[in-house]
Amino acid sequence: MITHINYYLAKLKASRASCTLTKLFSRKIKSLLSSPSDLPYYTHLRAFEEQNRILHRNDIYGSGPPSHVASVETTELIKKYCGGSILDIGCGVGAYMNELKKFGFKFTGIEYNLQYVEKCQSQGLVVKHMNAEKLNFDDNSFDTTLMIEVLEHVEDPQQVLMEAFRVSKLNIIISVPNIDVLPIMSKYNVVPWHLLEATHVNFFTPVILDNLLKKFPIKPLFKHMVSLHPGLQNKSCICTY
Repeated sequence: MITHINYYLAKLKASRASCTLTKLFSRKIKSLLSSPSDLPYYTHLRAFEEQNRILHRNDIYGSGPPSHVASVETTELIKKYCGGSILDIGCGVGAYMNELKKFGFKFTGIEYNLQYVEKCQSQGLVVKHMNAEKLNFDDNSFDTTLMIEVLEHVEDPQQVLMEAFRVSKLNIIISVPNIDVLPIMSKYNVVPWHLLEATHVNFFTPVILDNLLKKFPIKPLFKHMVSLHPGLQNKSCICTY
């Protein structure tokens, strides 16, 4: 009888803990909804409603713009571990280049999207239109190569890594979205944001990323989990090799 009572007390305790987490999560959602027009997809969905149109897969699984703002935590890690000359692979619109050049780092960026290349160049940044799988640089051209949220977009991550190691004298710094959050977030019927990104073709957990990097004869200097999107638990794994 006592065993049964303990069992039900444990279930009740777990239920209350789950309820508390659910309430906390609900409050977070409500705070995000305080200004819905700022949320992704909000105006997009309203436009389809006004036009009396049905949304199709391509209307949801699209490609959003690159971030204009560099993560503070990631920036501090880059400053700590990078060398003086840096190649930023997949530099987007130059968020990290603009932030880190304030501290005297010498930057070159490459980007596959011509529109982003032109935007970077209009800001005076040294950015070239180039495919990350075939870098047009000599061996050891840079101290450090950055790949911040890049490997999930490329067709051949191993080839991109091979090229990054080839042109780097000191190290490479990598971040990727961590798909490990999927089982946890599924409890709350929440889908990680990056699963809706059509150009995300590769998905990583820290172990999967480790397994990929083990193919290269080099040891990691550090591994760290950071949130590139403040307020969300969808953290990225960032490491330097």
